[in-house]
Amino acid sequence: NGNGDPTVAEGTLFTLTGSFKDPGIKDSHEVIVNWGDGTPLERISLPSVSNQALVRTFSLSHTYANNPLATSTNYEITFELADDDEPTTPLLLTQPIAVTNVNPTLDTLSLVSSSIDENGIASLSINFSDPGVNDTHQVIIDWGDNSEPESITTLAGTRSLTGLTHRYRDNNTGGAPYSISVKLADSDMPANTFVTSSIALNVANKAPTFNQAVQLYIRDAAGLWTPVSAGTAINEGDEVRITGAFSDVSELD
Repeated sequence: NGNGDPTVAEGTLFTLTGSFKDPGIKDSHEVIVNWGDGTPLERISLPSVSNQALVRTFSLSHTYANNPLATSTNYEITFELADDDEPTTPLLLTQPIAVTNVNPTLDTLSLVSSSIDENGIASLSINFSDPGVNDTHQVIIDWGDNSEPESITTLAGTRSLTGLTHRYRDNNTGGAPYSISVKLADSDMPANTFVTSSIALNVANKAPTFNQAVQLYIRDAAGLWTPVSAGTAINEGDEVRITGAFSDVSELD
């Protein structure tokens, strides 16, 4: 990073290599490493060997499960080095390491059915990934029909949402599909920064239906409306009216 400290991304396995000098070429050594992220200490034993060099090396690997909590950007690795002559008075060394956040990835959006009738219910599933295992996430779903976007906050470790439902009260203008847009952010991303993806949903118009037979009436000489039956003559100048009832599954048609 800008301070010259090593930098790794959260969720990435890296290998640390170190070296030290000891003129006691027959000494054995122990290195204790504290990664600074709450994980257990790691110990490396370096027994004395024949033809032991003045400079000895060690290496070990580690994965930071998450970047540091705000406002910190670094973990501090602490090394303790002791030989067998002075095991209780180790040398201490610290090394900052910058661990960066990795943005999540929207892997898949899927619908139980890509086509429904108006006033039908769409069911959406979302799968995403994030190497930051401790991250929580905000998911915002815009169903594309001018309804209020739906916001969901997930717990750490959650990587999928299923059975997200929404009712479409009308087909889209001109019969075009609706575009369902999903925005995703983890808890370490800047405010109002998201990764996005979308999926299309076809919503078909449903024709209205008559609920009862159409009835024709004629006003008689007394001014009353009389049902017209088969064979009833209607003369020019007669006042008539027609009644019926129908239904439409769309509340907006």
